[in-house]
Amino acid sequence: MGFPDKGLRRALEFLASASEGAQLLPLAFALNGATTILVWRGEAALALKHAEALLALASEHGFTNWLSFGQIIHGQALTLQGRAEEAIAEIKPALDAYAMSGAVVPGWQYAALASACLAAPQPAEGLRVAAEGLEVAAKTGDAEAKSELHRLYGELVRVGDPMKAGIAESSFRTAIEVSRKQCAKWPELRATLSLARLLEHQGRRDEARTMLAEIYNWFTEGFDTADLKEAKALLNELTA
Repeated sequence: MGFPDKGLRRALEFLASASEGAQLLPLAFALNGATTILVWRGEAALALKHAEALLALASEHGFTNWLSFGQIIHGQALTLQGRAEEAIAEIKPALDAYAMSGAVVPGWQYAALASACLAAPQPAEGLRVAAEGLEVAAKTGDAEAKSELHRLYGELVRVGDPMKAGIAESSFRTAIEVSRKQCAKWPELRATLSLARLLEHQGRRDEARTMLAEIYNWFTEGFDTADLKEAKALLNELTA
């Protein structure tokens, strides 16, 4: 919702409380929540630390699905560190294992794999994964990662075939529309960043600057996070 500092504080409070208790499943929830927020903030080292704690807990106590979750968010942290091939090797079998458990694979798992494919880069595989994630979301109503999946689809199109800029732009605009309907400011920021970069490349600098400034100026915290730093840097470039 656009409050990454508040989100991290709440997650760490939950983790501290769960660590003091005797029940293990709340601790797994808390580790997963803290790691997820750290990944969104771009804090790879801390995310890896908490993901490894979740993996250890899940392995020791036989929490099969939490083990899959831990492997996927651990892979997300590896992607942030530029270790995309390792990330894919960890995320893909974890996603498959979760699906084999009979559970419906949530969209964020597809987004994690698609993001690693984007970083690899493996655009063809990434497009397949993102499309599958969107298809599952349409069937199940799981819209948690819908905006991010559309954004990643657009980025993967750009990497795979720069001539298909129109498809990429449409995907980014869809991602922005979805995030606005959800009042999800962080996905909106990411999608706007992607669109602004595309518009800059096309020479549409004024349009890019206006839309990016609007979402950037909405934020009141989190200015030390990776995405807001990137947005600020691009704004400065577009203003120069």
